Amino acid sequence: MFNKKEYVKQYTKQYRKDNPKKIKKYRRQYYLNNREKVINETKECKLKRLYGLSHEDWLKMWEKQDEKCLICGKKFIKPSNACVDHNHKTGEVRGLLCRHCNSIIGFLENNPRLMMNSIEYLLGEE
Repeated sequence: MFNKKEYVKQYTKQYRKDNPKKIKKYRRQYYLNNREKVINETKECKLKRLYGLSHEDWLKMWEKQDEKCLICGKKFIKPSNACVDHNHKTGEVRGLLCRHCNSIIGFLENNPRLMMNSIEYLLGEE
């Protein structure tokens, strides 16, 4: 029995294999014509894939935090500067941090003991 869906799938697969330059040219043109849309869709897919967050979930965090980093309290200059912070062991999302604070947490490997040692070190300088 003829399966149209399977036929189209195989045809498309073969077409892409046989015409990589056409596909690349088309994708490039599509990106240029729809840059904002492509960027936003890519961000939304990444949020969902990495953190299980929808765009609406992210917006709720953004608004709940008053557009500020949870650690330093500085207002984000733009939404793309907000990093989703999460527990690397459990995957649980904790909130939005600025890149600087997110890097600090990353460098300290989410290790509270290292963080406390750092605090004690800095307090010892005063």
